[in-house]
Amino acid sequence: MIHHVEKHGEVIPQDTRDLLALRYRTVTSTINRDFWNVQSETQHSLLVGSYGRGQL
Repeated sequence: MIHHVEKHGEVIPQDTRDLLALRYRTVTSTINRDFWNVQSETQHSLLVGSYGRGQL
């Protein structure tokens, strides 16, 4: 696993990455509950780009 992520040569702090991941899971969970009637933070979601390829 990569220990840091860079954007325009600057390292994105771990706490910022953690917050983004939490928001992603929260949105996915809400959509799943309201539209699919399931309790999941990952079902019916798709990561794309470098995140989806695991090249982060």
